[in-house]
Amino acid sequence: MKKILYRLFIVVSLFLITLNILSILHIPLFGFRIFRVGTGSMVPYLNTNDYILVEETDKYEEGDVVTYKVGDNVFITHRIINIDGNKITTKGDANNISDDPITFENIIGKVVFKVGVFGFVIYLFSKPLSWILLFMIGFAITMSIPDQKSKKKIARKKKELNTDNKVVEAKDKKKSTTKKKATRKTNTKELKPKKKEAVTKKAASKKTTIVKKVAEPKKKAATKKTNTKETKVAKKVA
Repeated sequence: MKKILYRLFIVVSLFLITLNILSILHIPLFGFRIFRVGTGSMVPYLNTNDYILVEETDKYEEGDVVTYKVGDNVFITHRIINIDGNKITTKGDANNISDDPITFENIIGKVVFKVGVFGFVIYLFSKPLSWILLFMIGFAITMSIPDQKSKKKIARKKKELNTDNKVVEAKDKKKSTTKKKATRKTNTKELKPKKKEAVTKKAASKKTTIVKKVAEPKKKAATKKTNTKETKVAKKVA
């Protein structure tokens, strides 16, 4: 996109410069010449700073708008109002009086095309300062728009960054999983001795309870026997 805009800018700039050079030097090109209207004598048909394309021809008639030469580098563009043999009378549409008669040898050509508003734009850029301004504006526009390669490069960098982030996230996840497994394993190892100790204590406590239950009847029997003997001895003494 950037290259297309840059090329378009170059083409337009060269076109404007070429038009201005042709209109200043009046160089014939393929039987045509370009002129810039300098006054308002042909208003409303032609306005000041309009650009006209003049065709070199040998056939003229009343009503034609022609450009003719009256001096060194002095050109007038007016309408033919009368043809009398080799004597031609012209007049500006906005003028009240006609021009001095001329001959066919004075005529450069007939106006076949005109450029209005765009012609004024061309005139604005006929000055060297305007050319510099035009180049600065075009350069700023073309530089402000990223080209396709820059867009692809940015997209590629974003993709690489996303890939790197995913890799980092995967590594962090793997580390977290490994850490959890290690913690779980450590907790299992710590729980096994405690569990064994608790089972041992429970078994010892159960054994002690059983011993107590077995010893208690024997103790009661021994106490009862001792009491019986004491009773018998007491009776004999009595």
